[in-house]
Amino acid sequence: MIKSLKKVGATAGLLGLVWGCATEDPVAELGNTYRISGDIAGLTEDWSVADIKIARSYDQADIATVETDDGTFEYVGVADRPTVLIIRAESEERSLNYCMAVVEPGAEITVAYYGPVRGIYADGGGLHAELVSSWSFSDEYLTAGAAYEEYMERQKALEAEAKADEESAGESSDAEADSSDGSDEETLVATADTESASEGTDDASTGGESQLVAVADETQTSDESEAAEATEEESEMPEGFRLYNAIMDVRWSHLDESARSENAEVALLAIELGGLSATRDNGDEVLRRLDEIGAELSDSLGEEEFKLRITDRRTRVVGYMERLAADESLQPGDAAPTFTAVSVDGDEHDLAQVLAANDVVLVDFWASWCGPCIKTFPHLKEMYTEYGDRGFEIVSVSIDDTDEDWSEASEEHELPWLDLGDISETTGPIAQAWGVTFIPKGYVLDAEGHILDKDLSTDDLEALLVERFATDDVAETTEDDSEETLGS
Repeated sequence: MIKSLKKVGATAGLLGLVWGCATEDPVAELGNTYRISGDIAGLTEDWSVADIKIARSYDQADIATVETDDGTFEYVGVADRPTVLIIRAESEERSLNYCMAVVEPGAEITVAYYGPVRGIYADGGGLHAELVSSWSFSDEYLTAGAAYEEYMERQKALEAEAKADEESAGESSDAEADSSDGSDEETLVATADTESASEGTDDASTGGESQLVAVADETQTSDESEAAEATEEESEMPEGFRLYNAIMDVRWSHLDESARSENAEVALLAIELGGLSATRDNGDEVLRRLDEIGAELSDSLGEEEFKLRITDRRTRVVGYMERLAADESLQPGDAAPTFTAVSVDGDEHDLAQVLAANDVVLVDFWASWCGPCIKTFPHLKEMYTEYGDRGFEIVSVSIDDTDEDWSEASEEHELPWLDLGDISETTGPIAQAWGVTFIPKGYVLDAEGHILDKDLSTDDLEALLVERFATDDVAETTEDDSEETLGS
């Protein structure tokens, strides 16, 4: 899904007992229960404004808010059947990090913090050990995670070095300015060419594994030529993305195997943990497995639970497959879908009219929670300043869940272009029609609404604009020279 897990609620459920139970062994005394305890003190320095939110995975229904004692916590809940839970640490409604756990009667789950890149993870026995701990604490996973962590540390060092060089250059420039007449001021700015850490994380506190936004197509084949091509494509990936994929491959291989289990309940839990994810071009298999699981569990799942866990998931997979097809159908040279949407100021805008008034239009899909999207804004603003008066327009389309999230982020980042919304708790109609399966996602259009290119980096977009408007400059110069010749 292109939208991350958000907005875990703040109401303790009737089925839960929160930290501070008076009994010495509440699990033994209450019987059909599970216990989650943890120490994640290192996740944040200020626990006075942070707590733990627990929700069910399949519908994100709130179960409890658990207060912490400087990052340590305990929660006891009732489990009627095995369930995947989301355990999220939040600070003033901002997610710090989350992990997932499989609970069942008698389960003991412990949560610990493993550093700014790895984040928090849950460990335990029973089904949790089979479906989560089996891969998340395996040597293969830990080795891949260590390589990614080393990469992230190198990026931080480069960024710190660049910042120090920039500050040093600024101080040097100021000193020179003070000793001169100011006519020959020069400010040197050093920058590091670092790959975006947002390939795996929105920021250092969220941990790499739980916040991936962009999705890479996975190539799996036994054919030697195709394998060579896949290896070549992988070698062209940014290093951080390649290392992150290595982590996810370990997770997916374990969960995919579990999702094919003959035990339908285990298979469904594995799918809810990310097994057989349709984001990897295997939607047909996911639908087939969901139908098989649904047939086996139809008598044991209540009507509402069946809808939430089987029917609604199936609908989301179909929607995702339709977006994949839409994305594939929208290639350079094709006509892009048109739409009418409301801006953050409440005004209605028709894309067709925007196109008619400009030479080049970027339609850019984003959301308030998307770190990689926000990191493109400074460069986009530079291009908008340079080419905005010359026929270049940006139409950003927010896919946030709520108008509030959208408007607050728009105000914070001061977007100077057309800022429209496709606000929906699922996938909005514009994102669906434009095949948005990951963000940031952009289409560059000409005045007639034909796609010039798609999914460009900001550097590649700038190169396109330079070439496009340089051609116009040459044409204008040629016309001016012709007029001067005729006038002479």
